[in-house]
Amino acid sequence: MKLKAICFLLAVMLLVDPVREAWAKKINWGDIVQDTLKATAVAALVRQLAEPINDFVNSLLLTHGAENRDTTKVVPIFSVGYKTAVGAAQVSGPQELVNEVRAVFTLEGLTHGKYRVKAYIPNRHSNPFELDRVYGVGVTAIIDGFL
Repeated sequence: MKLKAICFLLAVMLLVDPVREAWAKKINWGDIVQDTLKATAVAALVRQLAEPINDFVNSLLLTHGAENRDTTKVVPIFSVGYKTAVGAAQVSGPQELVNEVRAVFTLEGLTHGKYRVKAYIPNRHSNPFELDRVYGVGVTAIIDGFL
């Protein structure tokens, strides 16, 4: 599974513009491998700390009168767009659907060169090449700042 995650992150990194430009010039494989290992480590850390992070987010929302009424869970979030990043996201919805979510993917783009758009996709897999959206589940919190 860890090898699969490393291969996935390497593939994602090769799809983003800065890496494609580096490929055309000179690839710094050391940086790519280092970034991939960091992202893999962060995803593993998120999975290990998912329950306490989830409890913290739920307490934060409860304290401010905006508690979740559905089941919640924290999973890794992978952002693809202007840069590749990994962090954590809390998803919320019916328990049977939340249990199916393995990761969240963020797709980013610009519209008319003016507005940045981020789309959050709760997914059944950690591999972006196996997009299988879990409908009926929403993203209720983003936790970042790991790297």
